Amino acid sequence: MELWAVSAFLAGYVLCALTAARCSYGVQRTRQIARDSRCPCGQDPVARFESHSRDTAAASAFLFGLAWPLTVPCYAAYRLSRFMIMAKPPETAYERVRRVERMHSSIEDLEEVLGMSRTPCPPPRPARLARGAGVTPPRDAAPDR
Repeated sequence: MELWAVSAFLAGYVLCALTAARCSYGVQRTRQIARDSRCPCGQDPVARFESHSRDTAAASAFLFGLAWPLTVPCYAAYRLSRFMIMAKPPETAYERVRRVERMHSSIEDLEEVLGMSRTPCPPPRPARLARGAGVTPPRDAAPDR
């Protein structure tokens, strides 16, 4: 093998490793800060990450980056399978009832805001049927001429 081919391969491997490590570090940092923001400890979550979790996140991101030929496809397969499994399950009866209740509640709120009356609508008038629309006249009725 030529020296340039080996150099190009190593340069590509290092570039992909650094990219994977950078993405992994960003994900870990975001998750840790979000987790710390829910903690009632009173400390700034970003400052807490910088002082406590930054080195751990960097080390695990470095290992993730070194093993990118294995970790990136495995992580992609995990995300794809998770998406396929949890995409949109069918609604249960309870969820359907809750959706209808929320819809009626929001309609009532909108009607109240718009000042619409809550009087029931008059019943609809029967629609006039066209001649020959599939309705047969009674037998004792006189034919139209």
